Amino acid sequence: MFEKLNGIYVPGDSHLTVADEEYKEAFMDVLAYTTEQARFNQEHFPVFFMGNTLTTLVQAIQEIKGRLAPMNDLTNKTLTISMLGQPDDHYLFYGMSRKEYQAVFNVAKFFNQ
Repeated sequence: MFEKLNGIYVPGDSHLTVADEEYKEAFMDVLAYTTEQARFNQEHFPVFFMGNTLTTLVQAIQEIKGRLAPMNDLTNKTLTISMLGQPDDHYLFYGMSRKEYQAVFNVAKFFNQ
C-alpha cells in the first residue's frame, strides 16, 4: 500500500495512541518502509510525525543506538554543529550548489536553550 502514497502523516497527539498495540505495529511498519526506501532504494519518503510520535521515535533510536546525550551543561550556549557525511548526502540540501550550502554553514548559528 505504501507504494501508492507520496507521504504519510502519523498521529500521536494522545498518550493512548502510543500505548495501543495496533498503533505500535503500524508505527513500526511505517519506520521499516521509510528505512528501506532511504537505505536501499535511495528514495526519500516523507513522514510527518505529530505529537508523541516524534518523542517515541527519538526515544526508540536512543535505546537502540545510544546516540543522544544529556545537554544540561550546554544550556544557553552557542554550539558548533558537525555534519556527518557530505551535504549532498542529506535531503535538506538537495538541489543546493556547493556555494549555496557553504553560505548556509558560514552564517548559521545554533543556540541550545
